[in-house]
Amino acid sequence: MLGGPAIIVIPAACLAAMTTGFLWGLLPGVLKARFGASEIVTTLMLNVIAVQFYRLVITYWLRDPSAGFITTPPLPAASVLTALLTRTNVTVMGFVAILAAVAAWFLIKRTTAGYEISLVGANPRFAEQVGIPVKRATALSMAFGGIFAGLAGFHTSNALLKALPVDLSPGLGFEGIVVALLARNNPLVIPIVAILYAYLRVGAQVMERNSDVTREMVMIIQAFIILFVIAERFGPALLTGWLRARSSARAGKEARA
Repeated sequence: MLGGPAIIVIPAACLAAMTTGFLWGLLPGVLKARFGASEIVTTLMLNVIAVQFYRLVITYWLRDPSAGFITTPPLPAASVLTALLTRTNVTVMGFVAILAAVAAWFLIKRTTAGYEISLVGANPRFAEQVGIPVKRATALSMAFGGIFAGLAGFHTSNALLKALPVDLSPGLGFEGIVVALLARNNPLVIPIVAILYAYLRVGAQVMERNSDVTREMVMIIQAFIILFVIAERFGPALLTGWLRARSSARAGKEARA
């Protein structure tokens, strides 16, 4: 609706998406910080509200009456990101994603707010004892996550679909959780892991079309990868607990003796 050249419209649309993601992510952060509400429950509930409000807007206010399904008219040419390679959907957002990962790493490792968020995430009780504003760090961590969600939404609408259909691709958030697990929460590794994971998913679809191997086989491989990552983290914890229990039992025997 803004109009004008692409150099104005595209940054404005991207900024609007990031701002919306920040504010929407701030809601579960405030609920977590103020009332101790589980961020898993609140984000899932807010997802339903956001999706249904989106569908309401598309269906009754922005719908293209000439289309054969519920969608908006095609986005203006000035607001669409052009592909860098022919016959692909590769746009400048690929470089933006890398810059976003670097910005996240810089925020966490080189800023006061990032240090507070990391410390609160590692040990909130200790952070509170040393005077770190735990509630503010908790709320900001969710809000910053919303910024990246807004970037993903902007890429989906203005680069991939070039319109807003009533039904979007589900499950992108869960895909992000898998990528974060595989990257061990390291922002600099996330772009590489995301590309490898995307090749795995796309390869599953190609394999299903060109062979007798179903895509569920790739899903099983993904499940094994997640289990191995989790097992690697639980292994040292279980070993430490077993050694402590063994030493406590030995100390109890010596005391009785």
